[in-house]
Amino acid sequence: MTERDSRNRTGRWWPVCTLAFVVSSLLADLTPRASDWLRFERAPIARGEIWRLLTGHLIHEVEQLAVLDLTALALFGVYVERVSRRLLGGVLLVSALVSSLAVFFLTDYERYVGSSALVSGLLVAAALSVLRSSRGGAGRLLALTLIALFALKIALELHGSWPAALGGLPPGYEPVAAAHLGGALGGCAAVFMSRA
Repeated sequence: MTERDSRNRTGRWWPVCTLAFVVSSLLADLTPRASDWLRFERAPIARGEIWRLLTGHLIHEVEQLAVLDLTALALFGVYVERVSRRLLGGVLLVSALVSSLAVFFLTDYERYVGSSALVSGLLVAAALSVLRSSRGGAGRLLALTLIALFALKIALELHGSWPAALGGLPPGYEPVAAAHLGGALGGCAAVFMSRA
């Protein structure tokens, strides 16, 4: 069975990988003390707990952050998974690793939680997939607009002037530009390494 033929017996296609990630993240958020073992935390990573570079993106710690991140991840994830499940897996893996390494080496954050870096990778991958497959028209314009808006968002984050009213983040949380930029670069790399 080929990837494009991966439909159930009724002929329907289901975004099982995207749903599996969202459910895994929700379970990690709801499991007592899971955050202690899974979240990105500088000191344990430096001691060798390198799984946190990947699993930290499952943890949100507050409901509002989980809703924001996982809703966006589901939307872009479904689109990318529809293009290719292999591409979805590549984007999630490479974006998680590149963004975590960016936070570890380029910032002084002791802790980082949330899947917004993965959303960044999926957004870029979705836009690039549209650009690769369309020859013009509304799809191409939408993809270019998404990329331009994302670039503006990163520029505002890097400048430290991201308006709190636009972010919708809970008190005490701020966007981490290095993570989002790393996630986006991971999404780019996954698209260019794939054949989707």
